[in-house]
Amino acid sequence: MMYRTHLKNTLSAVIAQFRLQPIRPSSPYIHIYAFVGSHRFRTKLSDFATKSIFEMGSTHGRKRDILMNMRFLGFFFGIVISASAPLSAFAQVSFPSLEPPASITAVPSSPAPGEAVSLQAVTPVFDKDTTFYEWTINGKFRADLSGRGKYSAEATAGAVGSSITVSVRATASDKSVATMSSTIRVSALALVWSADTSLPPWYTGKALASPGSTVTVVAIPEIVIAGKTVDPKNLVYQWGLGDEKKYATGVGKQSIQIKTSQTPQASHWVRVTVEDIGRTVKKEGAIFITNRDPSVSVYRFSSVGGTEYRSAETLTQITKGEALTFVAETYYFPDKKSDILYRWDIGGLKVSGSPENPHILTIQTEALPAASTLISLFVSSVKNASIAPITKTISLFIR
Repeated sequence: MMYRTHLKNTLSAVIAQFRLQPIRPSSPYIHIYAFVGSHRFRTKLSDFATKSIFEMGSTHGRKRDILMNMRFLGFFFGIVISASAPLSAFAQVSFPSLEPPASITAVPSSPAPGEAVSLQAVTPVFDKDTTFYEWTINGKFRADLSGRGKYSAEATAGAVGSSITVSVRATASDKSVATMSSTIRVSALALVWSADTSLPPWYTGKALASPGSTVTVVAIPEIVIAGKTVDPKNLVYQWGLGDEKKYATGVGKQSIQIKTSQTPQASHWVRVTVEDIGRTVKKEGAIFITNRDPSVSVYRFSSVGGTEYRSAETLTQITKGEALTFVAETYYFPDKKSDILYRWDIGGLKVSGSPENPHILTIQTEALPAASTLISLFVSSVKNASIAPITKTISLFIR
């Protein structure tokens, strides 16, 4: 009786440890408890039981009596009990059968609106070619996707904030069954960038990267959880650049700046992973930023109409005695205007623009012969040696 009481106390300690719930009475001494937990529970129970044997005595007779009484637990728990003495025994177990492992993978895991999502039912212990898969997507059984060996499927994402619910029932050839489900949330992520390079004031295009330029990359996520859009400032960003996986990271780190390579035509791989604090949604994006060679165009300029930017000048005509003004506009130079050097030539003679605006040249044609004259412009970077000097020429006909 004393041993059964001790055994009861041992089991009670395990029950208190794991907060198990009784399912029915079994004897005046113990109750049968449903299996809850995992390997940790079985290990703890085994430790308690082994400790109890040594606490209750060291003689073989007592151990045998205790082990026999451990059969009260044998219906639901598996315990292997051993001692330093020659006697050892096992209490045979019968655990509730566990369902085979199974899961659903989705690529991409957080699709954009309208994006195709590749789904795959993963059943490691089943032969996927002989297993019968039954697919249900967004609550609708899909007979067209179901069948033997049909472990993959495809779905299309809806609007931002919507989700794709997927469940699969997999039946193996031996009638073993595994079920799995997944919820795929639809989100959006855009990456935009701009380079700190030169452009004409009237030009509406994008400033492109060039060797040695500074580029700003901004992530614009749109993630909805439980019907509410998550503030981008409350999301976690991890940025990568080239081979560097953690170029920058942090909550609210929505933008980064990079310095481009000095190599012409070099490409820069920028990527970001965006997650909410609870890691419910994970969104990834990547872009390639390629260096462009800077360029120069020369336009006619008038005090009345400004720059005639509709066409760059390569050939122009003028009447002798008239004044003619040209303006040189640079594209994608990574320098300030003060760091760009302009040199003008007329018929092989060096001339200069105004000190305030060296990119503007005004020609008085009275002193020039009525003939064809070649105007040349040389533009170079004062500080960036990786940018090759640029030459532009204009044929001027004076009538």
